[in-house]
Amino acid sequence: MIRFSRAALAVLVIAILTGISAATPAQAESLQQQLRAIERQHWDTTSMSYSPHGTQVEYLSRRGRAYLWYPGNTGMVKGRFKIDVMHLPVDKTPNSPLYSLVVICFKYGANTYNPITKTRGGDWECMPYSFYRDADRDIVSGDPFRLSKRRNVPFVLSRDKTSFSRLLEQCTDCR
Repeated sequence: MIRFSRAALAVLVIAILTGISAATPAQAESLQQQLRAIERQHWDTTSMSYSPHGTQVEYLSRRGRAYLWYPGNTGMVKGRFKIDVMHLPVDKTPNSPLYSLVVICFKYGANTYNPITKTRGGDWECMPYSFYRDADRDIVSGDPFRLSKRRNVPFVLSRDKTSFSRLLEQCTDCR
């Protein structure tokens, strides 16, 4: 099952109500190529964002793996990510035209819990890619905190807003 946040559902409704046009087969093929290009932009990158969760750091590997350093956790939250397109019908009538929306999806283990959305992991959770792309986020190339090599986080991350350089200074085994 794929779950959407309320904000993501709002974007879907807006997309439908504003009349985004349906994709032809040629457009669909072009969209798939664009998806792969977007995905490659995020391979082997570490991002840091600040949200209601607090500061989060996440490494995205070339093989679609995600390694989340979540505030307050001592263990690494491991999962997967993908860039995808969802084709949504404009209405419930037979042969309704489809609308395309580029999404980024994350899937963490069934033993994980998101305290903000109050949901357990185990299913893909998607959001419009534009939400992810436009979020207040710093991105660096590579895995400077070695998140993909760890079972436990470098140190317990505070919810406070910080910077890559401050975190690297605190990390005794990141160099």
